[in-house]
Amino acid sequence: MSEFPIGSPPEAGHFPKRNRIISGLSIGVVVIQAGPESGSLITANLAKRYKRHVLAVPGPITSLVSAGTLGLIRQGASMVLSSGDILALYDLPFVFDHAGSEKMFSGVEKRVVDCLRSEPMRVDDLAYALNMDVPGISSVLSLMQLKGIVEDDYGKFKLNISEVR
Repeated sequence: MSEFPIGSPPEAGHFPKRNRIISGLSIGVVVIQAGPESGSLITANLAKRYKRHVLAVPGPITSLVSAGTLGLIRQGASMVLSSGDILALYDLPFVFDHAGSEKMFSGVEKRVVDCLRSEPMRVDDLAYALNMDVPGISSVLSLMQLKGIVEDDYGKFKLNISEVR
């Protein structure tokens, strides 16, 4: 997205103008690598000016391409160590399976997880609690089983995850 006509050649002066638009349209900016004079730092500073979240992935202190991200963290940018850090910042649902890998889930799946936090439940009880029909919740539960989020324990569904945020 740019205010320059289609086909405009890439020129150094165009990038800050384009990045101004990008940072203004975004809810946050994640900088993965940035040297001390990186254009990514311009975008991050614009995002700060527009009151957007600025996040940065730390890198080795001996690497030139880490200088910018480490500087952003020093200035108060949120440090990102995994996608879960970004999801948590925006309060987006995700779970960790027993192996520690992150999994995102839909709104209906989140509602199922919330119901199953306290105790395992039968399909019809879940359907009633969620104001859904039995075929609808059964479909959701089948998909959640395939994802490893829930398991059927003798007719009652229970969570099969180690941590839910």
